[in-house]
Amino acid sequence: MRRSSLRSVSGPIVLAVLLGLAGCGGQGEDATSASPAAFGSKPKVKPSDFPIPKKLVVKDVWVGSGPAVKPGDEIEIQFVDLNLVRHTRFESEWKGDGAVWRLGEEELSKGFERGIVGMRVGGRREILFPSRLGYGTGPMVYVLDLLAIR
Repeated sequence: MRRSSLRSVSGPIVLAVLLGLAGCGGQGEDATSASPAAFGSKPKVKPSDFPIPKKLVVKDVWVGSGPAVKPGDEIEIQFVDLNLVRHTRFESEWKGDGAVWRLGEEELSKGFERGIVGMRVGGRREILFPSRLGYGTGPMVYVLDLLAIR
């Protein structure tokens, strides 16, 4: 009799433990940093957080819900950049008002232009590229929020 009562109690206990573990999964540093609620907040970019890229690397930190960027679009963004070898900033723009550029007019590096196509308004993206896709100053990382397509 004792054995059967243990079984009847152990089922709900196991279920509660499994549900508790399922609720804990994936709630680490990434879940906080990838929150769309943080849209517009300036990201912290450290060289140790990124590998030195040999090719273009694009990672959506979170995907926006607005329209996607197409070649030739005029975009409004906020961004932080970092040279991954020199550990210096090239031209960060995070002041509340976004910087505006038209894609395809050679105002931006090849890596940046290729990396932003397909990004959705309201999203945050990391774009990493080697020196040959930039301005020849070394491998770069850009972390940007897409504010608008004009």
